[in-house]
Amino acid sequence: MKYIISAVALACLFLACLSGCSMMDAARTEIEYKDLRINVINPDPIFLMAEPGDDVAVQIRDQSRFEVGDEVWNQVRNDLRQKGYNIVRPREARYIAQVVITSNFSEKTAREIMGSPDSGAVVGGVAGGVIGAQKGTGAAVAGAAIGVAAGALADLTSSLVKVGRLEMDGILRILEKRATPIITETRTELKQGTSSTVSQDINDSSNYKQIETTFKITAEKKKLEWKECEKEVKGLIAKQIADTFGG
Repeated sequence: MKYIISAVALACLFLACLSGCSMMDAARTEIEYKDLRINVINPDPIFLMAEPGDDVAVQIRDQSRFEVGDEVWNQVRNDLRQKGYNIVRPREARYIAQVVITSNFSEKTAREIMGSPDSGAVVGGVAGGVIGAQKGTGAAVAGAAIGVAAGALADLTSSLVKVGRLEMDGILRILEKRATPIITETRTELKQGTSSTVSQDINDSSNYKQIETTFKITAEKKKLEWKECEKEVKGLIAKQIADTFGG
């Protein structure tokens, strides 16, 4: 009997420690994500030879759930005009900036951010069982049971803090008009039957040189709402487009 009591005492100590760690995890997440955090990723920026005075057209396809297209287009237009560029229709432009914007929003708990969900109960049960096993079979059962309860409490506590994450992904394609057509050669291998292959060369002519890149803007905050980051996110999307043009 005294072994079981000792195991219970040790397991209760383990419960207190585990709960304390869990509370620290939750508190740390509360502090870390209390304020809005925004990050911009553009691994392959485009640097154009464009100069103020050039004619530019901007086309935006908004496939996000936040309807940012119109406002971003207006801001890009204003930014480019301030730099000295002329905003024109695509057929009149030397440069055409084509942008596709998509979005994704997710919400995760502190436990999901710092470790796999629902793992505390398993860890608690194992640790509690190990403590109890030092005192015998009965104590091991008691220790494991209390360990499971401790772990479950840890998961519950760490799940109290929810962090919202917004991702805005952009594909930016620049078409540069050239005075003479650009010839692109493509070779494809067409397999016929089981043993023969036929090579096919395709020549394509275009008056535009094409350059493409991607960018990502993320916003994170505890219980994030769109209105909290709307203005800054839209501004950063517009900046990724306008900054492609010097001036």
